[in-house]
Amino acid sequence: RAFLSRSADSSVCALRRGPPSMATVRCLCGGTGLRFHKPAVMRLECGCRDCRQAREYVASLGDPRSPSALSNIAYFPNDLSILDGKASFRRTLLREGGRSTRLMTCCCHSILAVDHPNYGGNVVLVPTQTCAVDADLPKVAARVYMKDWEPHRDGPPPDTDVPVIRGDEPTEEKNRKAEVYRWAFRQTVPQPREGTSLQDLFDAVGPVEVLGLDEGHRFDNPPAS
Repeated sequence: RAFLSRSADSSVCALRRGPPSMATVRCLCGGTGLRFHKPAVMRLECGCRDCRQAREYVASLGDPRSPSALSNIAYFPNDLSILDGKASFRRTLLREGGRSTRLMTCCCHSILAVDHPNYGGNVVLVPTQTCAVDADLPKVAARVYMKDWEPHRDGPPPDTDVPVIRGDEPTEEKNRKAEVYRWAFRQTVPQPREGTSLQDLFDAVGPVEVLGLDEGHRFDNPPAS
């Protein structure tokens, strides 16, 4: 079992190494990362404006820019440890009222993990384009929130053979389609955990930092030709 401790600097967390991992997620400079103690349960492609804005924000800070406006996201059971003895993190929201809380590294601005109330504390979202993932990932189950896709900037979305969910369908239709991924949010984590939860890690990091980004704002992404 891993043990989390809080240092005098609330952005620095110390965690003793746990048992060998089934998956690791490292920041892009290699300085720190997370170990997930159970394999990924689901992978999606997401067209939502918030996933896209978060990736463009960290690219504006110096991270590599992904060539695709589609976000590739994987979901792991909420049982994790910090890979290295000390790591410096930020706990961020894109804006006041935002619902997704992101774990960012201070060293290179990588986004390692994301929590949302809809996950019920059961799973953790890992945005695979803003970190280095060493894990066996399942096939993409669906492409979601395509109502936010901007063809005038990003061109047509790539062809796909997975279900496409716009997110603005009539409620009954949307709920029926969304079950292709929502089932994962109901999978409870076996107790006791081998490591800790993302929520406990957030508590150790300290208060949330609100970035103050306007909803839908793009970061110098040129329109598609």
